Amino acid sequence: DEDPARDAKLSEMSQKAIDDFLARRISEQDYLATVVDLRKRVVAGQHEDVPASIDGDEAAMAYFGVVRAVLDVVVDDDVCAAAALALREILTRNDKVRFWDDVDAQNRVRNEMDDYLYDELRDARGVSLSVEQQDEIIDQVMRVARSRASR
Repeated sequence: DEDPARDAKLSEMSQKAIDDFLARRISEQDYLATVVDLRKRVVAGQHEDVPASIDGDEAAMAYFGVVRAVLDVVVDDDVCAAAALALREILTRNDKVRFWDDVDAQNRVRNEMDDYLYDELRDARGVSLSVEQQDEIIDQVMRVARSRASR
């Protein structure tokens, strides 16, 4: 739950390696090398294909994966990265002790995220964004943020 987009991609890569090995398309040595590489990526929290503006910012990279997955490939990665940074900033600005026990604080964050997505992404940048997509982005970002806060 800390970074669902990255984990889904790594899961697909793992399954492909397993399938290739079982179908004898790759050798034991290649299979081992692939699995070791995937393990290193998981441990390091390594991401692929993230814009330089968020590279190294674990929270922003996780939120970027959420935004990009919901908006699919219709939106430029730099726009998704800017949204991820803005969503991270909203969470950071509203962070407080026992945030996840305070429904009012969570609702303020949800409202600020909704305002950002509506005003900035939809109106200012012209991104075609449905109410359902906005809600999905907000729900998933909040779930990822909660998971990241519990570690």
